[in-house]
Amino acid sequence: QGSVWPAHDRPSTTAEQECLQERCVDPKEACRNRMLPSDIAAFSTQAASSKNRSKRWGSKISVARRQAVISSLRAKHLYRMSRHRACNIFARSYYEQWLQEENVGQEVMVEDLTQTFEDSEKSKKEGEETDSKPDPLTQLVTTFCRGAMTERSGALQEDLLYMSYAQIAAKSTGKEEEEGGDEEGGEGGEEGEGTSIHCRMRQLMEQEMEKQKLLFHQARLSNRGVAEMVLLHVSASKGIPSEMVMTTLNLGIAILRGGNIDIQMGMLNHLKEKKDVGFFTSIAGLMNSCSVLDLDAFERNTKAEGLGVGSEGAAGEKNMHDAEFTCALFRFIQLTCEGHNLEWQNYLRTQAGNTTTVNVVICTVDYLLRLQESIMDFYWHYSSKEIIDPAGKANFFKAIEVASQVFNTLTEVIQGPCTLNQQALAHSRLWDAVGGFLFLFSHMQDKLSKHSSQVDLLKELLNLQKDMITMMLSMLEGNVVNGTIGKQMVDTLVESASNVELILKYFDMFLKLADLIESPSFHEVDMKNEGWVTPKDFREKMEQSKNYTPEEMDFLLACCERNHEGKIDYRAFVEHFHEPSKEIGFNLAVLLTNLSEHMPNEPRLARFLETAGSVLNYFEPFLGRIEILGSSKRIERVYFEIKDSNIEQWEKPQIRESKRAFFYSIVTEGGDKEKLEAFVNFCEDAIFEMTHASGLMATDDGGGNVKRDTAYSSYMSEEEEERAARDPIRRTITAVKEGLKFGVHMLSPANIKHQIGVMQTKSIP
Repeated sequence: QGSVWPAHDRPSTTAEQECLQERCVDPKEACRNRMLPSDIAAFSTQAASSKNRSKRWGSKISVARRQAVISSLRAKHLYRMSRHRACNIFARSYYEQWLQEENVGQEVMVEDLTQTFEDSEKSKKEGEETDSKPDPLTQLVTTFCRGAMTERSGALQEDLLYMSYAQIAAKSTGKEEEEGGDEEGGEGGEEGEGTSIHCRMRQLMEQEMEKQKLLFHQARLSNRGVAEMVLLHVSASKGIPSEMVMTTLNLGIAILRGGNIDIQMGMLNHLKEKKDVGFFTSIAGLMNSCSVLDLDAFERNTKAEGLGVGSEGAAGEKNMHDAEFTCALFRFIQLTCEGHNLEWQNYLRTQAGNTTTVNVVICTVDYLLRLQESIMDFYWHYSSKEIIDPAGKANFFKAIEVASQVFNTLTEVIQGPCTLNQQALAHSRLWDAVGGFLFLFSHMQDKLSKHSSQVDLLKELLNLQKDMITMMLSMLEGNVVNGTIGKQMVDTLVESASNVELILKYFDMFLKLADLIESPSFHEVDMKNEGWVTPKDFREKMEQSKNYTPEEMDFLLACCERNHEGKIDYRAFVEHFHEPSKEIGFNLAVLLTNLSEHMPNEPRLARFLETAGSVLNYFEPFLGRIEILGSSKRIERVYFEIKDSNIEQWEKPQIRESKRAFFYSIVTEGGDKEKLEAFVNFCEDAIFEMTHASGLMATDDGGGNVKRDTAYSSYMSEEEEERAARDPIRRTITAVKEGLKFGVHMLSPANIKHQIGVMQTKSIP
């Protein structure tokens, strides 16, 4: 090729040849320079793509790299792909990045398809009639319902589209608040800085607005068939747990949250009309499939991980993997009869007219007993060990959370009361589970209190104990004297007498601590008010109080956590143990008092009450009682706690005058209607005066210089009245001065603003 001109490189014109000759460049040399780079590239490509016999050239590029280069050359860009493949990639990314991840406002889609709360309120005011045409959400729910009614063999098939839209619908009702959040917020508001009646009324109005929004969001879904869709998907599950069932239960919880009576009755009517046996058989199957703690599996996993052959993660993560599902299942059952829905309570026990009847109440007790026995196995496993390791604590946390939800479900099933469900529980194995939990409470709280690392588990255990006592109190609602349930409860307590005595003794020790650290003698060892004392001083003060035995003092000192100097933070110690002891001890006092009224002639209970005398005496000043006419047309006694602040306000002179006037009117007026009206008026006035007084006290404590009108409502003593009567001139001058002061006070801007706020809180007759 060097001696012959290629056709494409040969000089085509005479002008080009003359140009090369003028530059003194050899035409052959110029052709060689132009061909050399392309020849080198072709040779390199051939050497890389073909196997060379020489090993020296084989290491130029590996097979994997060559394949990667070839695949990158063959790859297509997104804009050059066919349309359906691009749509599939977009749909998958849409699901993973938008539907599956954290909430970024997907529930707005429900409002866009239907109607917002503000638009609904506006249309109500204007009197507009809503359009009856089905919206896209109704059509979508109808499609899902038809899919659930399709006959299938086996478990409910996974439908990603249904799960995504069910999650969006559940989020559209708002986030569920933790139980007790409103109460804590209310208490904090009363102690807050700007405490007043109109502030409290504003909080109540905001809560009422949130409640109305929740009811609207739930009704918006229920009117489009979401409640029936939940029931149909639970029935279609055939008792086999899956992600589909979990999503369905969460949606059911969202539309029933707060005890929506309309949706409850809609669900109940649907089940009665369709005679849907599959719903209850599926619920029973799901309960039966719920797991409990497995000690053998826990030990195997622990040993395997110790040898380095187990799977990753703590051993506690292998047990009760479906704890979240179990809580959702029992929470859903609880919400079906939330608010003492008697028809739902009875229908959970027996389904009249169905070919197969499932007693969901007894199924719940069976699972509770299985769970209690598994927790007992774990307790015996750790009874010989000083502390419970993190893996064991993880197991206990899961089991306690599930047990607490089961107790709450049983409480809601029998409250109201539902006497037939109470009788069903009384003749079940519920008392065996209660006796087992009493043993666990008495021994585990003693074990967990001695180590600061176990305090978090102790708090959860005490919360579970409170839920169980609440359930036992619900069992006594509406029962007659010397009834069957009262006798069975006494039998259970007597059989577990040693455990109950340990529980009472435990709470009694910590209840006395609050009075001990507030005594003047105790402040002598902490003159600087730092909150730290030595164990020796702490023991001396306990001995001086003469309320503790040597064994109890040793136990309390063992529960105390010491700093690097060996001192005890007694304030934190009392705070950790006193409040839970006070709360649960009060419930125990109510239970024993209520039980003593149901079983007045029971000698075993009388001996039991003598043992609990210290706790009962402690809570006697705080135990309020009212009598109401129950649903069974019998007088029932209801107990409630009276706070220290309320007792202090109840003894105010103004409230005493109101009480005196009320009792006088009750004695003089004869009719029951007039007495009831006087009682209601007295209660309203007393509540208003106590709330108003607490607001004034908070204002005065805040250091404000604004005097309220209560400053002029003081009472004159008898000596002052006699002195004023002897000197009429002085009395007149004093009256004029007081009148001027009162007039200036009433016309002050602060008082005018205050009176406007007071008037806003009063109702117009």
